[in-house]
Amino acid sequence: MSFNISPIGVVRNQDESPDKNWSNRVSVIELLDPLQDEALSGLEDFSHAEVIFFFDRVEERDIETGARHPRDNPEYPRVGILAQRGRNRPNRLGATIVRIIGHTSRTVTVEGLDALDGSPVIDIKPVMREFLPRGEVRQPAWASDLMKDYWEGSSKQFSRDYQKAAPSEFQRLPEHQRDEAWIRKFLHNGQIAHVAHLSADQPFVTPTNYWFDEEFHQLIIHSNRTGRIRSNLENFPKVGVEVSEFGRLLPANTALEFGLQYRSVMVFGRTRILENDDERRRGMNGLLAKYFPDLTPGRDYRPITEKELARTSVYAVEIESWSGKENWAEQATQLPDWQALPEEVFKKYAAGRL
Repeated sequence: MSFNISPIGVVRNQDESPDKNWSNRVSVIELLDPLQDEALSGLEDFSHAEVIFFFDRVEERDIETGARHPRDNPEYPRVGILAQRGRNRPNRLGATIVRIIGHTSRTVTVEGLDALDGSPVIDIKPVMREFLPRGEVRQPAWASDLMKDYWEGSSKQFSRDYQKAAPSEFQRLPEHQRDEAWIRKFLHNGQIAHVAHLSADQPFVTPTNYWFDEEFHQLIIHSNRTGRIRSNLENFPKVGVEVSEFGRLLPANTALEFGLQYRSVMVFGRTRILENDDERRRGMNGLLAKYFPDLTPGRDYRPITEKELARTSVYAVEIESWSGKENWAEQATQLPDWQALPEEVFKKYAAGRL
């Protein structure tokens, strides 16, 4: 019996050669046709997924169908290929449980996937507790020895090429990363956006109010009809947008651990200047409804006039990627090798907010 299996996606992570230290590696899995956008819907409700992928760098002539020493190490016993996890297996399939960081309609970002850049993905399944092993997990000594540094790798720091990576690809502390549902809610509630834009080689950052137009997956901002922002966005439409919220300061008994509570979203995209009057009016009304939801045009204030609209530039930042972070710890880490801070210090900073 034979059958055909087509990949549902492909791995993107800049890793092109086998290596150790997979635990912190972040990968993006891009869906392929005919998978629909809805195929990933609901995955954000799970913390982990199992990714089944194809070892496409293994040549057919290297496939093992009998037994061998794992990693070709003669110090390990000779065991069958189905009693080890080597990539030279009969169907060249790998399976790894990964942590889900987030997803868009056509991508899912995960941490801890031991697959190389470009590897075809055969399937993605959510991890459910009931499918995890029941009872004690047993394995031979050679397996424990083989895996002892598989995920963490050597002491050498894993090097990431940030210049070739997507702007939202890497997170230094992935445990602080938040999923798309969190990002959407945060953008709806955020008050001030900081827009980074460019004039030749001079960067600018402009604070502004904004409206998250979820229907069209864009941010709406505005400015005067003429001026620096209009000029910059006409000539350099790519922007970065930051929306953040800060809580209280977090003192610690070591300088390294001082911090503060924060939540933030970074949005990356391309700006489109709205020229159609209906689009511009919709954008401005969206801004007014966000910040003054209890006031009604035509009853509480005069609606936007043609003359007022003509004096305003309205922009849509079409969202290409985004990332959300939250570090809202109740207390910073305290080290045991230095005297503890007095309780009144924590109370002092807990009483106020930035």
